[in-house]
Formats: sequence, C-alpha cells, structure tokens
Amino acid sequence: MTQTIVETISPTEIRERMRREMEPETYQHAERTAEVARQLAVRHGEDAERAEVAALVHDIADRFSERELLRLADHYGLPVSLTEARIPKLLHAKVGAEMLRESGVRDEELLDAVREHITGGPRMSTLSKITFVADKIEPYRDRHFGGLDPVRDLAMVDLDGAILQLSARGRACARSVGCAMSSGYRQPDAPPVPGDRCARRRAGG
Repeated sequence: MTQTIVETISPTEIRERMRREMEPETYQHAERTAEVARQLAVRHGEDAERAEVAALVHDIADRFSERELLRLADHYGLPVSLTEARIPKLLHAKVGAEMLRESGVRDEELLDAVREHITGGPRMSTLSKITFVADKIEPYRDRHFGGLDPVRDLAMVDLDGAILQLSARGRACARSVGCAMSSGYRQPDAPPVPGDRCARRRAGG
C-alpha cells in the first residue's frame, strides 16, 4: 500500500479502499464486524464512526500468506512469538497496524485496536476492546462456535466481562491449531487482556 488509507476518516472512503484491498470474504467479515463495533460503541460511549473505521481496517493484512507475513514482520522489526512462528497468520494484526501507520494513519488508539484485535493487550482502550470483541462475535462466527449469544448480550453492558468469556474460550480453543487459525481467539503466549485484570479486581486483587 503506497497511498494514504485515511485522509479524512470517513467510513464511506474506507469502505471503497478496503473493498479493493481485501479478499471478498475478508471484506464481508470486516463489514459485519463494523456493524457490531458501531453498536458496541454507542452502548459504551465510544465514537461510533471511529469504531466503525477500526473494524473496517482491522484485517487489512489478512490477505498475505504465512511466508509474506513473516517477511513483513521482519521488515517492520516486529517481535515474533513462538506461537506466531508456528501460526504466522496471527501476525496479520501486528503487520496490519504497521501497514496502516506507513500509509499515513496517525491515530494511535486506532492502530492499537488493529494490533490488539487477536491477542488483546494489557492496557486496552475502549476502542481496542470494542474491536477485539466485535471481531469475535460478529454473526458468521456462529459457523465455527455455538453459544455466542450470551457473550453478545454481555458485551452490550460489560466489555471486560465479554473479553473474559472470549479469553476462556480461547484458552480451550488454542489446543487446536485449526481452531486458532479460524477463530483468532487469544493464543497461549499472548499478553494478558483486560479481562484478566478485571478478574483480579473482582476477586479483590
């Protein structure tokens, strides 16, 4: 990508660019994620248009092969965990954030939301939490995982609680490489997500 992705942060402009940049299936996923992200933003006091943009661009690097992602991670000087070395597709979040930065995006919270949409992070903003959760609960995720409706309901009132539940699913799911690649849930050596801190707070820690 050589042109600036975001000149004026407009979902309409972003949609046109993403439609050209992404594979059709990935773009459809981004659209569904954006719809959920917008709903979550309204419920949690985040700028709905900004949440929509973050969701639209979160998978910008998903089109790259595993070899290309490893090469791009090296190009951008990104650390590669043992899990990412084994499943390089997980790198598309970090690589995507760097691509967006290189293309002219200067919104650091938006870049963090893209970077953290697979693994979460220790100090996630509301925008990051929304992007993380929306990616996991958009309607087509039901093709891979049942029982997401309670998480969807919870996400509307408690993002940290939803992240806790999604992370618990991720720990179970991570035993299967195929599941990890299809779901994008948190991997075993990922940094702690806000739900982990939330659990300690609820336990009085």
